[in-house]
Amino acid sequence: MNILLNDLLLLFISVLFLIFEEIDVSTTTALLCAIILAATSYLYSDKRWTSLLRLCYLILTVWNRAFFLYAPTFIL
Repeated sequence: MNILLNDLLLLFISVLFLIFEEIDVSTTTALLCAIILAATSYLYSDKRWTSLLRLCYLILTVWNRAFFLYAPTFIL
């Protein structure tokens, strides 16, 4: 339960940084992907699966800058 609260807090802080960004399709897509992947990694206890999800999200940060806002959720 503590891990879920930490992830939610990091997502909330990342959403606060959206004040400084232009809201468009890429930022909305990044937010939805971050929520879905955080929930999926919380549901699965297999370390290989969660590591793969985190790696996929971090690869997305290279592809689009909007995904970088939510990267702290997956780094920790």
